[in-house]
Amino acid sequence: MKTTIHRTVAQKLIRLTRTTTMAALLIALATGSVACANQREIDHNQPMMLLWFLIMADPLAPLTDYDFSILPNEQKYRVANRMLGSMYSGISLDKLFDVENGLDNRVLKPKYANFMTGVNLRMHRNLRPEERVRFDGEVAANSFREAAQGRPLAQFHHFPVTKDRFDIWMTYVLLNSVQYSPGRELDSVEDEDMDRVFQRLLRGISADRPIREILYEHMVSQENWRRFRSPEDNTREMMEIYNGHFHDEDVPKASKACQNWSLNRDNELVIGGNANTEPQLLALARPGQAITSCEDFYATVANHDLVPGVAGFVLIQRFFPQLTEAEQRDMALWILLRKPVTYRDIFLTILNSRSYLLTAERGRYFEESFYNFRAKTGWSAPSNFFRDLPNRMADMRQEVFELKLGRERPAPVDSLSLAHHHTRLRESGALDQKRDPNNPNDGGWSSELMNAPVADGEYLRFLFLSIVEREPYPQELATLQEIIADQGFTIARNKDRVTSIALDYFSRLPELYTYPAVF
Repeated sequence: MKTTIHRTVAQKLIRLTRTTTMAALLIALATGSVACANQREIDHNQPMMLLWFLIMADPLAPLTDYDFSILPNEQKYRVANRMLGSMYSGISLDKLFDVENGLDNRVLKPKYANFMTGVNLRMHRNLRPEERVRFDGEVAANSFREAAQGRPLAQFHHFPVTKDRFDIWMTYVLLNSVQYSPGRELDSVEDEDMDRVFQRLLRGISADRPIREILYEHMVSQENWRRFRSPEDNTREMMEIYNGHFHDEDVPKASKACQNWSLNRDNELVIGGNANTEPQLLALARPGQAITSCEDFYATVANHDLVPGVAGFVLIQRFFPQLTEAEQRDMALWILLRKPVTYRDIFLTILNSRSYLLTAERGRYFEESFYNFRAKTGWSAPSNFFRDLPNRMADMRQEVFELKLGRERPAPVDSLSLAHHHTRLRESGALDQKRDPNNPNDGGWSSELMNAPVADGEYLRFLFLSIVEREPYPQELATLQEIIADQGFTIARNKDRVTSIALDYFSRLPELYTYPAVF
């Protein structure tokens, strides 16, 4: 039987949360701020100040191994989990640091001395064929209501950080954006369209095909026409979404070029015989370059100078929602100046940047909070976990491939959405302990969490540092110790119960739902 928290314990945890950080959580998230209350002031010694000036000089320059090495331990850990958590993964404190000599004497393990280089090498290394077969088998053992939505969520759970996983992650993020969402909410879109768009984009990304080639192939597809269903709607949206071109006078001309493209009554793409023969001059095109056919139009959109910059802007909006639109456009210009060719170029630029890893502030999407919690606690999924997860995420207003214009940015933090997010993280994660390692239907956090090489007297502090990524405040530690004592528990005899109480409390803290600035 699963461990449950006694009602009185839960009530005390709620009171503790209310007196410490829950008010800050509700206020900060409701206003879209992710500033964390009571953050420690940073000791900006000379190397750290230099790092700050470098961010100002080029915000998308990569965080180097040296930059990582000069950060204090707590900030190293937060950066490591910002990097991995953004890819729906993470690392626990005792995995990154040697903690056997005490938490105050923790040192980075030698294999992570060049952390940034190491992670990037893993992101470029393919699984061996036999590994891929094994992990695919683990994914297939799960049950899905709609495989196109559930399969990638299961892959994030079973696949380690490798090129295979990184390619799936990039594809997943793009399919939840305005640029590639299948728009499952529309009556003209079929369930199979989600998988077709996903697999086509994944093939292109895995092969590092240029953005322009991938984009053209998507625009001429039946799935794209099922999302934007008339020549007028389709051509307008293509120019706006991929070129940032908002010129109404081009729409009639572009739609004329596409006049013989349409959906029939079965929502199948039909290219008719009434092709346009009159050359059309668009403001979108280069001077003097006329288009005649719909293929000409799509080629013009795909070859536009701003395609990489607009693709970067869409991702900047996702990863830097705290910036103003003008600041986001400036950041996208830094991407354009790097002349990216592939989507990998853009994702790696953002994900490795000093600005993102050290200064970005935003709410976490469910995948970022839950999979990071999973990695830190050794949590495993029961075989039916992913069956209803997409529906639960829709309750959070974090739909998977559903919305015509993609998932909301930033992550929704209204009261109802956040309540569903918290419920899933608490009930499926924090309160669920795996009891039978041989039972695939028995999921939850594992004994691995309790086996960390730390003394009993430091265990609660270890849990804070590992899961919440900060030191506990004195009131938090004292109240948790009081709750544990009231229940007659000790860390020596009841470590699983103590862990459940702590994880229950952590599920109520803003740090699990936000990325505050590192400094």
